[in-house]
Amino acid sequence: MDRYIALRNAIEQDLEGTPTGPVTSDMSPRTVACMSLRHSLLRKREVWSPEFLQGQKDRALASFLASNTACESWAWQPVSTIDDLFEGELRSFLSDLLDPLDPAEAFQFSTLAENMGPGPGASVGAKADNFFTKLFASPISHTSEYLVALYRAATCERPGWAEAENIRFQLMGAQVERAFKLVDGNTWFSVPKNEETERSCATEPSINMLFQKALGDWIESRLRKVLNLSLEDQQQLNSRLALSGSEMGLYGTIDLSAASDRNALSMIEHFFPPTFVKWVKLFRSPQCRLPDGTCVAMHMCSSMGNGFTFPLQTALFAGVVYCCYKLCGIPFIRNRMVSPGGYEQRRKPGNWGTFGDDIIVDHRVYHTVVRFLNMLGHQVNDSKSFNSGGFRESCGADYYHGYNVRGVYIRRLETPLDVYSAINRLTRWSALHGVNLSHSLRLLLGWVKFLPVPFASADYEGVKVPYDKDYEPRNRGRSEAERDALDWQCPLYRGITVSSSRHLVTSLSQGEEITHTRESVGVDGMYARNLYGCYVAALGGYIRTPPYRVGAEAAPVPVIGVRQMPNAKLRWKVKVKAAPIWVRTPRLPGPVFGTDRGDLWEEVAGRLVYLSLLPRD
Repeated sequence: MDRYIALRNAIEQDLEGTPTGPVTSDMSPRTVACMSLRHSLLRKREVWSPEFLQGQKDRALASFLASNTACESWAWQPVSTIDDLFEGELRSFLSDLLDPLDPAEAFQFSTLAENMGPGPGASVGAKADNFFTKLFASPISHTSEYLVALYRAATCERPGWAEAENIRFQLMGAQVERAFKLVDGNTWFSVPKNEETERSCATEPSINMLFQKALGDWIESRLRKVLNLSLEDQQQLNSRLALSGSEMGLYGTIDLSAASDRNALSMIEHFFPPTFVKWVKLFRSPQCRLPDGTCVAMHMCSSMGNGFTFPLQTALFAGVVYCCYKLCGIPFIRNRMVSPGGYEQRRKPGNWGTFGDDIIVDHRVYHTVVRFLNMLGHQVNDSKSFNSGGFRESCGADYYHGYNVRGVYIRRLETPLDVYSAINRLTRWSALHGVNLSHSLRLLLGWVKFLPVPFASADYEGVKVPYDKDYEPRNRGRSEAERDALDWQCPLYRGITVSSSRHLVTSLSQGEEITHTRESVGVDGMYARNLYGCYVAALGGYIRTPPYRVGAEAAPVPVIGVRQMPNAKLRWKVKVKAAPIWVRTPRLPGPVFGTDRGDLWEEVAGRLVYLSLLPRD
């Protein structure tokens, strides 16, 4: 039987008697948590038949094209005086945020040269997706000759980068048409999202992405300065507001459908300051190449994969919330810094929150915000937006009357690492909510070898269980007295270690050529002579040196990391490791803020040993 079907059937056995209808106000948090687990378990499954996957891609592409068509026809259509007031307030807010009066704070060439950087994925025309290959061993793609001039001028602000670019240009035959590649725009692709469809993204040209990241970083800096909103911790603040909303109903949560694809370029031109729009239009991709090779004009401002999409929409939605608060006469309280106990500062949420398309607002302005979002061309996802009742969802946090009822999402069950991860996450969920999942855990344990590991280890390393001397490799075959004599030593365990499937290595000190190991990434030997490119990559943190092993004949060579390719075979092995601490009762935050369920985890995880010994059905 298919593993996914078998796990689905086992979960149904464990959750027998759980309601299948919508959540109602008279349900207990445990019941809602069980309903959430049933709904979430395989919702983000990534392994399907080729025909099913193609259907997901087709639906994602159709949604992308529909959003692009909707953006083409967008127009601001006020119907009342309050709409005119909103228009003026939003323009004023975005002007103050993105067109500061102080020239030192404005986005300019020096900002571009200082903050430009590549994204984590591939670039159009690049031979691989690592930093070195994209920028110093491939033709550099772009959508405008003016961008090439800007890029060359920006590299001159960084002497090492300028020298690396000069070497790359010479190795390309000192020919502009070989060193730089003019393209129409980005390339559409999709990534897994859920069982219904995939998520649309786009691979951007190299220079465009460098400048998009610079603009995105600048927008983030303005959000921090003006609103005290940091994308580094706003997720946690949104979760705290969602918790408060589920307890007392003070806040509503709003989620948008395909928000990245529905920011029409005409809408950006209408509301954003002209100086900012100039940079946006210069750095964005004007066209998108589809899988069939055809190109379509991009009427949306940008898509997922663009370096400034996320901070741009965060700024836009923050402006919408600000204007709605002002029009409704509700104070707009920004995040603020606090120092609990006099130690490190941390942010405390105000009375609103935006993180991309995850929006939290005062329940009194919820419908006003939804109305103006619709007027801006966005669609509110009603199934994931809440303003009444006891349920709130935001930034991966699901709360029901103050209880964390988030389910478990199992994407894959193909390797032992996937199965160990599923076992550990379901064990924690069982301990948090006091629900017996013996059928599911027994099924999963029958697919892998029982490999006991500490609670603090990664989920994929093995089965997390409370400490027992019998689990230590060095204690096997020893008497009790011999085991007691070793108690002072750090506990040992056997766990899984994952290694990268591909990497490049080079000796920076001796200037040797980069050599290929494990798998070729398509970088010719002549490009590997760009030592300045290696130094730039090292200074940017894209080259790391493995730890030195005592007794080794030579020092380890630096490694240029390469991202794991989709569906590539994962390399792993079981190794003996040391655990700084291996306790019986760990600290496990409970579903209610401030509670602990470590004792229940010890009980549930302790039964895993027994379940692993039972014969398979």
